[in-house]
Amino acid sequence: MRRPFQITAPVGDVLPLDGDLKAHTRVDDPTDGALIANYQRAAVALLDGYTGTLGRCILAQAWAFPVPLAGCEMCLPFPDCRGMEIQSYDGAAFTPIAGAAILPGFDRVTLSGLPSDRSNVYLTLTAGWPSPAGVPHNLKQAIRLLVGHWYENREAATAGGVSAEIQFGVDTLISPFRSVR
Repeated sequence: MRRPFQITAPVGDVLPLDGDLKAHTRVDDPTDGALIANYQRAAVALLDGYTGTLGRCILAQAWAFPVPLAGCEMCLPFPDCRGMEIQSYDGAAFTPIAGAAILPGFDRVTLSGLPSDRSNVYLTLTAGWPSPAGVPHNLKQAIRLLVGHWYENREAATAGGVSAEIQFGVDTLISPFRSVR
């Protein structure tokens, strides 16, 4: 089965460790910095990308989505897609397909000029905020809540791993930005 895959991972962290996450978790011990950085990576992984709870990318990253084997319309996977191209992929490199075109719509695209064999044809795109400064404060606060909760509760604290209060807070903070496919 052909699946979407990430071409380029986001660069950098959503929140700075010093002055932000350490202040939020009230950490003065420099040895806990790596632990807090790992919690941030886990929180972002939980929310971010195609399989994340948020259903969209937080920081800019490139993805490849297989084009439909039949038909010419495709739903966009993220709400803020840009830099879209139709390309073939040989397992190592992408090559633009000459004559292929993309007609963007609200939440989908219409593709034309596709080859008859579409088994290695992908829609490549970039999605996510270009820099941490552009990430909405709600999303940053959701990451802070998760990092703080995991830092304070390093062992299984509740069934499911996150308390109902924290989960409600995170869900409330991310709901305006959540994309449902």
